[in-house]
Amino acid sequence: EASEKESQVTSRAKQGKNEKVKIFTQGTADEFEKLEGKINAWLEANPDIRIVARHSRMTTGVNIEGETFINLTIVIFYK
Repeated sequence: EASEKESQVTSRAKQGKNEKVKIFTQGTADEFEKLEGKINAWLEANPDIRIVARHSRMTTGVNIEGETFINLTIVIFYK
């Protein structure tokens, strides 16, 4: 399933000649509010853009010290 979603993102990026991509990522669940702030600040700073697609991906795992982690990535395609 991961490779199917990745190819959807790749094919979407190739579709629009004038589309641009902005990628936001954050590493731990307690920092997701920071991610929200980053995205909102970027949107406020770019009021003339038109979002044409967005994708999000959340992954979890265990680091070398045995602690779990969460990573959230949001990809915004815009013109």
